[in-house]
Amino acid sequence: MDPILNFTVDQNEELLTNVGWTQGEIDLGRRLIRNPYLQDIGRLEERRIQTVWAQLNIRGEDKRVDFLVFTPEFVCVIEVKDYRDFNSDKTKPWTSSNAFDQCREYVTILQERIGRYIPIFGIVAFPFIEEEEFEELAMEVRARALAPDYNLYTWFADEVHIKKYKNLLHNSAKSVNLAEGPTGVNQMICAMNQLIPHLSVEQNADCTDDLPLKIFDRQQLNMSHDYTRTGDRILYGVAGSGKTMIIINRVKQIKKLQPQSKVLVVCYNAPLRQYLENQLRKTGAQVFTLHGWYRSILQRWDPVKQKRYLSVLESASNAYKNDYFASLADRIDEGLSQGKTLPHYDHILIDEGQDFQKDWLKHLKMAHSGDDLDLFLVCLDSMQAIHHRDKNSFHWSDVGIRAPGRTIYLRKNYRNRSKVGEYAISKLRDLEDKEGDEEVQQFLAIRELPRKGGKVITKTLSYDALFPYLATLINDKPEDFSGMIIHDKIKAPRRLFGVRKYGLQDVRIWDCVSKSAPIMPSAKNIPIYSVYRSKGLEADIVIFIHPPVNIGQQINYVAITRAREQIIDIELIEN
Repeated sequence: MDPILNFTVDQNEELLTNVGWTQGEIDLGRRLIRNPYLQDIGRLEERRIQTVWAQLNIRGEDKRVDFLVFTPEFVCVIEVKDYRDFNSDKTKPWTSSNAFDQCREYVTILQERIGRYIPIFGIVAFPFIEEEEFEELAMEVRARALAPDYNLYTWFADEVHIKKYKNLLHNSAKSVNLAEGPTGVNQMICAMNQLIPHLSVEQNADCTDDLPLKIFDRQQLNMSHDYTRTGDRILYGVAGSGKTMIIINRVKQIKKLQPQSKVLVVCYNAPLRQYLENQLRKTGAQVFTLHGWYRSILQRWDPVKQKRYLSVLESASNAYKNDYFASLADRIDEGLSQGKTLPHYDHILIDEGQDFQKDWLKHLKMAHSGDDLDLFLVCLDSMQAIHHRDKNSFHWSDVGIRAPGRTIYLRKNYRNRSKVGEYAISKLRDLEDKEGDEEVQQFLAIRELPRKGGKVITKTLSYDALFPYLATLINDKPEDFSGMIIHDKIKAPRRLFGVRKYGLQDVRIWDCVSKSAPIMPSAKNIPIYSVYRSKGLEADIVIFIHPPVNIGQQINYVAITRAREQIIDIELIEN
């Protein structure tokens, strides 16, 4: 869908007129989009979503509905006709132009697509015809619309211009023979999810309780789908604000509009790269970790020589990742000085940008087309900078990124329940008190936690007590529960495999660091990550295991913010 056609992005009258909107559509659209009742419907506990959609293509042959209005009770199709009278055959809605047939067709299509989720009915609106002026003819128009062949309602100018759309919509629904069906906010969102694929990060055929968490709010929707937002852009977002979701959907949008364009997505750690790759597999976009991208370039330059060099480098520097990355970057600079070239990309999107050093961003920017119509997007959260990069060592312009006026802040954490989020934030308050960090103070002032509730459990355990506790904890969970174990500075997480003797024979636990095989196949798949490798990932329940020493406030923050519903913070004490 061209976002210029939708009021969610642009309400410029001249622009809308140029792309085919009529005056009646513009006037009614403004009233719908600004109506307090319809805005309140979109204010869910978790986020504010768009409930009025314009020019939505509901079938491949360019069947565009003037307006779709979503409510928890029904979905309303509104077809607008700018007639000034009903005195000719051309303006009678049941004759040559047949507005009734057109609206009825749209309702039928939608009943086939989303009728199992929520009831649907149609309205034909005449914003320039006063019912009183054409009293008898207006009555005939309404009677014909309500006839069984159409089963539609009609609005005239006096109804279009009122402010109480709640009463108007519900009275209109009562006037037609509205089919019975399931209702509710979740049903409304599920119907939206089916009709507007790009509204959510993944498609879901069932109306599950967690579906609202996958829906974009208005700010996220504009960032991920407005193709006019190009050039160099910086996106700051708190943990759980949807940065990765925006990258995924922006890439899908780019490839839909520009199938031949070359798109590169880069992140820091391997588990996040795997997730991004799975989500973007069908798009043809290239997805790399930073070091994976460097390796691919070096191997392309000189496959034999570079393979031997990389093997030696990995074995020598496996324990020193910073040295390893620096060596790769130096090798790239050496090749560039010899006249070698980097691959060219039209669009480059970077996730977890706070972990990237100056040289890395410089190389990525050199690989970008440089065209202001193409996108170079860096998403970051400075509070998750746990790789000890010096955030003050360079400005964006130092690496060729020019984004004045193109910096966006996402302030709402949709991932964590409020108790989990506040617990994570409490770890950063120590950092604020200790360092007086201005950026931390700003972060603490702007963050929002719309999802209320959650659970925080803190434990102090010995190694010997840890295993039976985990056994009891995990065995009590249903087979399909979403869980994750995160550790920091505990010796070889393989020791966690000791839980088998405590009754976890039917649980599959993966060591995501050493890539060990699972104990046994099972529906309960519990990954174990270091804090560093957990970045960008999430689960309903996170078990965070760490030593009693001060492991760093930002490391605490990263681990805790992986939990959507519940964090279990376990401090290990010496035996």
